[in-house]
Amino acid sequence: MNSKRTWTTMLAIGVISFGIYSCDDDDTSIEQAVEEAESAWVYGFGFDTPSGYVSYMGVYEQIPEQADKATAVELGSSASVFSYGENAFIWDSEAVTMTRWSIDKSSLELSVDAILSLASTG
Repeated sequence: MNSKRTWTTMLAIGVISFGIYSCDDDDTSIEQAVEEAESAWVYGFGFDTPSGYVSYMGVYEQIPEQADKATAVELGSSASVFSYGENAFIWDSEAVTMTRWSIDKSSLELSVDAILSLASTG
C-alpha cells in the first residue's frame, strides 16, 4: 500500500512539473516587424445582378479606380456602409442590425467585432 501511495505521489509531482515547464513563455524566435498602414479607405459599393442589388465593402490603401468584388466582403442587398474612427459599420435594414467591423492595420483585412440587433424593438 505504501508503494502505491509513493507511485501516486511521484506521478502527481511529474504531472505538475510537466505543466509548469510546458507553460514557459520564453519565445526565442525573432519576430519580423510587420508594417502597418498609416491610413486606409473603407469603400462601399454595389452591383445590380439578375437576382437584385448586392452591396460590398472593401478596405484599400488608396481609393481604387475600379471596384473589385473579388477582394471585398459581400454584405447583401440591404446594407449601408459607414465608417467612424478606426472601425467600419454596416447597417442592414432588412435584418435591422448594426455590425461593427475592425480593420487589421497590417493586412487591411476585415473582421466582425460586434453585432447590435434591433429586430426585437419593433
